[in-house]
This record gives sequence, structure tokens and C-alpha cells, in this order.
Amino acid sequence: MMSGPYRILLALLVVFAMSEAKFDIKVSLLPTSWIPIGSEQMPAESRIVNGDNANRGTAPYIVSLQAVVANKSYHICGGSIISPTRILTAAHCLPYWGRFPHQVGVGFRSLEVGANAPGAAVIQVMAANVHENYEREGVKGFPNDVAILELATPVPQSQWVQVIEMAKSDDGSFDEDECFLHGWGRLSAGGESPTILQNATFTGVTYDECRTLYSTGNIQVRWSHFCGYNYPQSACNGDSGGPLVCRGKLVGVVSWGLSNCSGCFPGVYSRVAAFEWWIRRFV
Repeated sequence: MMSGPYRILLALLVVFAMSEAKFDIKVSLLPTSWIPIGSEQMPAESRIVNGDNANRGTAPYIVSLQAVVANKSYHICGGSIISPTRILTAAHCLPYWGRFPHQVGVGFRSLEVGANAPGAAVIQVMAANVHENYEREGVKGFPNDVAILELATPVPQSQWVQVIEMAKSDDGSFDEDECFLHGWGRLSAGGESPTILQNATFTGVTYDECRTLYSTGNIQVRWSHFCGYNYPQSACNGDSGGPLVCRGKLVGVVSWGLSNCSGCFPGVYSRVAAFEWWIRRFV
């Protein structure tokens, strides 16, 4: 069970909820963050919302989803390799699909070095499959925020590039597990973006706890969500679509959270096991 300041905060919020008082909670998707590939944005010692620089090979399943505009590629979101030719990401990461070509960088640690790193590669996205019931409505909890990308060629699997196993419905609960997030998202809300892949560690939060917290602001947390918390760490813009991994399995896809990326409330992820059958249509 969770303890300490978070339990105290939860208790206070329950009191407010029972008294019908409502907080002005502002939540948002963690929108795309256009980071030029091959240009230095921040020095290597930078940290993402109190995370740490990742060692190369720490997350061989992560991809940098990129849009190509005027022959320049930009990191916009993360994603996870779930088969040699399929990437799982967030539906809200694809507002520019159809307007600009998209590609994924695999085997990346540094966006500055990019595909010049040993084992790294850039692969074109051939098709994008957005969940047909995805809704971009905050009060509803941005339901069904998942998408599958189809690659033009298979990823070059190696120690740097690997497929990750997805959590399934029969894996049981990951509540209160230690989970790991990786991404190139902003270091703070509206702040700078790193070039080096970042790590953050979170604890799984029960559905009831997460739902209670966000209900104080009339924000809906659904059964198809998974929540993770470890104040003051937080996902932020540019982490969207990236992997939350617990017990070595892909449990969540970064979806939404507090607009200020403060980490005061749990981050909310699309729960991979909830979309098991939908994903199988494309893999």
C-alpha cells in the first residue's frame, strides 16, 4: 500500500469529494513536442522532470516518433516496438498524419547523434491505425488513446533494438509495482527538451485511488487506464506515446496528466492489457 504524504493528500481529497467541493484541476494530453533531430537542445547532464539520463540500451524497445517537414525530422512522441514491423503509441500523437511523412528512430539514446549510433536506424511509417473510439475530451479522460504504426521495413533487432512483451489481461494487477518510464519529453512544462533519453521511476496506483483523486476535479479515470505516481517525477510534453514498463512488460502508453507536469497527481496511461484484442487486429 502507498504511504506517507501521498496517503495524506488522498485522504484530504476524499474529504473534499465527500463535501461536494471540487478542485480546479487542469489536465491535458501530453502533446507533441517538436525537437529537431541532429541539433543540440540541452547539455547531456539535463534531467526530465526530476528523472535521470538513460544509459544506452536501457530501453531498446523505445522509438522516437518523428515528423518530416521540409526535409527536416522532428521528434514529436515516443512509442514501443511490439513486433518487428509494429509500433504502439498514443492516438493523440498523430494530428499531423496525412500532412507530413512520419518515421521512427530505433536504437536511439541521443537525438543529436540519432541514427549515427551503432545499431540505430530510421524507418518510414507506412500506415497509422488510430483507435476508432478515441476521444479528445479531458472530462472523459481521453478514452482509447492508442494507435498502431505499421513500418515499411522490419526493425534491425540487436542488443540496442528489441521487441517488448506486452502485458496481458491474465498477468494480474501491477498496482504498487515499481514501473519505469523512458522518453525525450520536456524537462518542465513549457521548458527545454533533452537530447538524451531520460528515465523516471513510478509506483503503480490502484484504480480506485486514481479515480478518487481525479474525481475531485470532475475528471474521469477509466478501467482502461493505468496510473503511476512518484512525486516530483512526471512525464511531460514529448513523452506521449512512450512506454511504461513494469516487471519487464509494457503496461502503459503515456497519455495524460496535470497540465503543469508537476507530478502532484498520478500520470495516466492507456492500459495495454485493456486493448489486447484491439492490438491483435494489427499485429
